[in-house]
Amino acid sequence: MKLTAKITSAVLALCLFAALIPTLSACDRAEDEPRVYAPLTIGVLSDPQIVAAAEVGDDDYPDFQEFNAVGQKMLFISEAILMTAVDRMIEAKVDVVLIPGDLTENGSKVGHETVARECRRMEDAGIKVYVVCGNHDINKDPDSYATGVAVPCDTVTQADFMRIFADYGFAEAIARDEIKSYANGEQGSMSYVCDLNADYRLICVDAANYYSDESGNRYLRNENGDLVSRGAPIMTERLMNWIEEQLIACCNDGKVPFIMEHFPVNDPMGEFVGSLGMDDVVINMRDQYRALLTRYGVKTVFTGHLHTQHVASYADENGSFVDIETGCLTNYALPLRFLTYDENGAMTVRNEYLDKVNPDYVPAYVSADIKSKITTDLQSYALRFVYDNLINNIDGKINDEEEYSMFLNILGKIGFDEESDEALDLADMIYTELYQKFIYMPVNGRDVMSIESICLGYGIQIPANDYEDVFEFIIDLVGKVYKGEGNIVYGGTEEKLLKYCIYSALYVINESGFLSELHEQNEDIAEIDLTALLDRLFREDVLDLTAGDFIAKAVTIVNPILSDVDLPLNIKLSEDIGSTALCGLVSTLLPTMLSKISVVDYDAEAGTLWGVAMSDLMDLDKGEIYFDGIIEKVVFGVVGKNLLWYAD
Repeated sequence: MKLTAKITSAVLALCLFAALIPTLSACDRAEDEPRVYAPLTIGVLSDPQIVAAAEVGDDDYPDFQEFNAVGQKMLFISEAILMTAVDRMIEAKVDVVLIPGDLTENGSKVGHETVARECRRMEDAGIKVYVVCGNHDINKDPDSYATGVAVPCDTVTQADFMRIFADYGFAEAIARDEIKSYANGEQGSMSYVCDLNADYRLICVDAANYYSDESGNRYLRNENGDLVSRGAPIMTERLMNWIEEQLIACCNDGKVPFIMEHFPVNDPMGEFVGSLGMDDVVINMRDQYRALLTRYGVKTVFTGHLHTQHVASYADENGSFVDIETGCLTNYALPLRFLTYDENGAMTVRNEYLDKVNPDYVPAYVSADIKSKITTDLQSYALRFVYDNLINNIDGKINDEEEYSMFLNILGKIGFDEESDEALDLADMIYTELYQKFIYMPVNGRDVMSIESICLGYGIQIPANDYEDVFEFIIDLVGKVYKGEGNIVYGGTEEKLLKYCIYSALYVINESGFLSELHEQNEDIAEIDLTALLDRLFREDVLDLTAGDFIAKAVTIVNPILSDVDLPLNIKLSEDIGSTALCGLVSTLLPTMLSKISVVDYDAEAGTLWGVAMSDLMDLDKGEIYFDGIIEKVVFGVVGKNLLWYAD
């Protein structure tokens, strides 16, 4: 078995780690001589999310294929992937392996027992193994597909989980939280504490919400009194008090504290993504919790959940820590992390990505062709798996049993009868002439409509690349986000291709004749020609809303929607206003509109949007939007922070 070790840009950030992780914990007493730490090596494999091969039966079964089609996880070989990863941990001779939750995909008893079997292999090799549960693990409704159809099978309760994984944290715990009823419907947690060696102590925090009533209704409430959905984190004051007690004991015992939990504590995907109100992305009660961790000298938190490789730092007046989030083991790029703590207490991080599955572990139901691929080049297969999975899911949402329901719903909002032949023809045109033509458009090629040929028509040469089509390029970006490689930079190949793909999408719309067809089917909609707009966009990166009287004509498309909107001025927007006057009106209304959008950080007094000067992004009095400025300063500077590269 051979795996390809790849040191990502996280290792380039070791100088950051060195600054964030001092030799002594904040809880340590001052000593006359520097403290000498017992060396420690930690392996992390997160979110294995396995479905045991015995539960799959055959990956050709339609019921299993439907189950396996969501989430870009290679569930049909997940057990083989886990076994191969365990081989690597044993080969690396790490001292400790941490598994921060989502041990199984569907919480089945057989799945958990399979993971426990692999934990036993590591323990038998002299490696200590510690697990916490995730949102996929407890009190689920799993199915087995062994007979060819989905049949309900046994799940696990908290008691079952602690019994199955007793030897992997619970039995040797020096402190444990209790499972019992508390206020607000809280039933306690499976949190526990273990010593890793003479110097390091691990506090495993179970903040998953796996409670519901007999009918499956959620009832646990968070700190704001809101019902918490299954799958979302549920940090509570009581649990935080328990964690504080363990941190105090850790300080008193002279130990360096580590935290392991399923849900990230920081914003691994950037502050912007973390501000969007997605309550299952990071731990709730985050501000109080992070202040608690820095107050007691925590320097490292191990998490999972988001399926991406990211390291995010946090600092306040008391100290700082890094949240090391490890990606999903059965999803691209099949990551493993290795951390080494030397005698000075300094940490180094190394990442590996499984490149092959051990052929001895491949289930018999896997075809010879797929077996050949996953045992020789698992990385390429996994990325293609993401491609096929996503494109099938997108097509499924578009072409569902109610044909083109998504497109018809949009057409209905702009004044068309959704059940009419005209609407169905337009929906079919959106699918075939816009969506499919763009998503499968070649990136390269001068003799066909491609990103390259479109750009050449405007005197632009795109960067050299090997992408086959637009969707393959999109999947490559998704893969790099999964992998946390940190090499998507403004001015690089990916940024330029992303920009020209967006421009080319507008080109395809214009060339398709769809906008003219809208006018023919509904005379209230103005006929729009994007030729002048596209010329300036490609050549100057300026979206000129007045070019071809674009915005005034575009308003006629959305008028039916705007009629139900409470606009600040009681006017009827129409083509008659003219684009220049309309841009001036929009410029006047912009502060009011931006202030009403909760996820928008707009400072009217400073004239900034997400901290970026509005003058760098647009001049709406002229009807100009500076697209390159938006890409550089907003997409890469705000939205993409941590998501596209590691923050300094």
